[in-house]
Amino acid sequence: MRHTLKLYGHHLRLAVKCQREYRADTVLLSAGIILINVVDLLLLGVLLKTFVQLGGWTVWDVVFLYSMFLVALGVQSFFTRQLMEIETYVQDGTLDQMLIRPVPVLVQILGRELNFKDITHVVLGVAGVVLAAEKLGLPWTPARIAYLVLAVLSGGVVLAGITLALCSLAFWTTHSRVFLSGTHELQEIVQHYPAHIFGTWFLGLITTLLPFAFVNYYPARLLLHHESGLPGWFLVLGPPVAAALVSAVALAVWHTGLGRYQGSGS
Repeated sequence: MRHTLKLYGHHLRLAVKCQREYRADTVLLSAGIILINVVDLLLLGVLLKTFVQLGGWTVWDVVFLYSMFLVALGVQSFFTRQLMEIETYVQDGTLDQMLIRPVPVLVQILGRELNFKDITHVVLGVAGVVLAAEKLGLPWTPARIAYLVLAVLSGGVVLAGITLALCSLAFWTTHSRVFLSGTHELQEIVQHYPAHIFGTWFLGLITTLLPFAFVNYYPARLLLHHESGLPGWFLVLGPPVAAALVSAVALAVWHTGLGRYQGSGS
């Protein structure tokens, strides 16, 4: 494990050196991310101004919900965006080259690039959480801050795990982006709206099969003091437990797929 972490650190240092050569691209992409999220929040504001509340959640409750997801998404994307290239690596034979190197394939993939533009998600998300908390009059105690950090880090792991599991399906189908596209709309809904407004079946789906609810919905319910009818231990322990379970399943899918991989044939 220690040796693997050293190898990962070495790959990250190389990735940082490569990124320095594309600073202008990073700045432009970061500006685009800011614009997209500002427009998203403005549209949400217009919607909530019309309806006042969504399922008992005010505009600042929704900003808090949205921003929590944004931080987790930024953490996940910064470290693991390269997972989405697994399909390409399977198709063009890049994975064959990785297999003959004395470094775990997953370490090689994760260490190919750090996505500095995705730090913008984290910065915007933190700003949104702080602003919404101020508008809502939420107190910042050490316990609340610790839980918030735990929740967004766990959320990032949940998103990374779901991405890895879905992308690993390329070992069976050679195409995995279609599965990511299929869950993108679901992810957008969870980011933008309190999940309970879509009914218990939807909440069950994003709690069990694709546990996006642990990224922002359940943590936000606890931090915003919204009654959920769920035990406190579930809201507190849910995000890290979900992160651990999703990671275990994702790694199992990855290793199973990698074990059956027989080369691209190219």
